[in-house]
Amino acid sequence: MTELEDKIDFINHGLFADVKGKYYTEDGAFNESNYKNKFVLSKIHSGYQLEMIVNDGGGVREIGYYRKTAREMYFFVDGFRLGMVQAKNTLELI
Repeated sequence: MTELEDKIDFINHGLFADVKGKYYTEDGAFNESNYKNKFVLSKIHSGYQLEMIVNDGGGVREIGYYRKTAREMYFFVDGFRLGMVQAKNTLELI
């Protein structure tokens, strides 16, 4: 797994580690059957695109406006991850 895929994995698994049922089962295992709202990295043709699975059929929504180089995507995902962490921390304070 590359560093970029590790960052996506953190967004999908590490960020919601305390949410039972939807993302994690009662025994702590990740619920792989629920792909909805999962982020994936698309590596097609001329670059990388961050996508979010939006329905049970596997339909995706692009996050960002254009395909990026690996370096651009690394910093894009890093900023996205940081924003998600800060939003989660803010919601926990409310």
